[in-house]
Amino acid sequence: MTLDQIEKLDKDMLVPADIYEYLDTDPNTLRWQAQNEPEKLGFPVIVTKSRVKIPKEGFVFYCRFGRPIIFTGKEAPA
Repeated sequence: MTLDQIEKLDKDMLVPADIYEYLDTDPNTLRWQAQNEPEKLGFPVIVTKSRVKIPKEGFVFYCRFGRPIIFTGKEAPA
């Protein structure tokens, strides 16, 4: 599945089975990573017990542009 196909899915929340082919991995690996080390995925995930949901907009944004840069007010933008 391509990123464009994922973007056209008629739902706001994705599950690992929707994106594993694009990431060239296994859905269970994605679930484990989301449950144990979500910060290493890079895109937002929602974990409730054994369930993993991925906001589609956040996933597509991450795949197209990477992580957003968030300024805390302590540093000046370059």
